[in-house]
Amino acid sequence: CNLKLDDIIDNGNRLTLYIKGKRGKYRSIVLHTKPSMILRIWVNLRFIQQASVGDSPVFIRLRGGNFEGLSVEIINKILKKYAERVGIKSSDAFVHKLRATFASDYYDSGDDNCPRCGHKIKHVDLLKVALKLGHSDPKTAIHYIEISERFLKEPPIPAKKWNYLYQEIWGEGLRAWKRFIKDPKEGVDGQEV
Repeated sequence: CNLKLDDIIDNGNRLTLYIKGKRGKYRSIVLHTKPSMILRIWVNLRFIQQASVGDSPVFIRLRGGNFEGLSVEIINKILKKYAERVGIKSSDAFVHKLRATFASDYYDSGDDNCPRCGHKIKHVDLLKVALKLGHSDPKTAIHYIEISERFLKEPPIPAKKWNYLYQEIWGEGLRAWKRFIKDPKEGVDGQEV
């Protein structure tokens, strides 16, 4: 809502937005090519329609013959209007929900390997999500993430890894138990009781 024309840097290909967050902290967001192209067109129109200066809001509305920046309330009204048109409950459409949806989708979009065992993991590192949201502490980002059904349906340990663990841990436990049955004086771990 508070994005100003000065907050947009155009390097010719992609746009970089400098977003002012809470407590005056800034973070940068690089837009992909298509959103950059669309925003570039909008910014050029803004300069044509109004002799805009750098500290003018990027997104405006006409009110009483004057241009003014969009407030959170106005953006929420716009979101609710279009949400209802596409079948989303208006109570589920608000600006902050977009942020949480982004965090959840980004977290869920990963395709990485576990640094310890190497098996595939299907989420983005929480630190990366926190950085994208502009949080210095990853614990804060957890509140934005709704774990998807896809993630919940997957077993936490892949079948191949589970079979290995089963053979190593359960197999060793079974062998220790058999030793204990034969000689109860010897503990399960091979130490004398």
